Amino acid sequence: MKFLHHAFAENIGRIRKNGLRMGGGQRGRGLYAVPMVLMPYVYGFNSRTKTDRMSHPVSSRLAWKWWLKRKKPDGRCCTIVFTLPERFWPVEVYVGMSPGIRKEFNSKFPQVEMDGRYLVPDAEVMGQLLHYWQKNDNHFIEVVIRHHLPPECIERIVPLYRTNKEFKKRNADARQRGGDLDD
Repeated sequence: MKFLHHAFAENIGRIRKNGLRMGGGQRGRGLYAVPMVLMPYVYGFNSRTKTDRMSHPVSSRLAWKWWLKRKKPDGRCCTIVFTLPERFWPVEVYVGMSPGIRKEFNSKFPQVEMDGRYLVPDAEVMGQLLHYWQKNDNHFIEVVIRHHLPPECIERIVPLYRTNKEFKKRNADARQRGGDLDD
């Protein structure tokens, strides 16, 4: 199972060398992440049918990009994609949902609920939880890992601060000047 952690570009060198460290947050000390899933995105309201207009599902990598832009509007953001080895389970999962769905959710996953958070023992239960969450209610989901993550768990780092067009233009300019190419 893949997870996403968002960071600022100035921290990428340290993350590549040392891995992801725990930080402070509103839910205590830990490594905050979101599962990598496809989720529908509401982009408007259809007044004729009285329903939300839903896009094709987008990756949680893009859907959570807004958070960093609000935290540091001029910052350059990156997404770190990583897998979680077995030794780091269980993880705490916080799921935002309406009260009606929460009752049904708690009856479906009684073994993992604990005062507003779900202690998920392994990737299989996490997959079931995500499947049910996607099917019924898409408010928010957040995973808190209470361990440092070593660099070998990181699969890739995706810059969110540049588009493909900008990247290609910079590389073309660098080729014309005879300078170094971007990575």
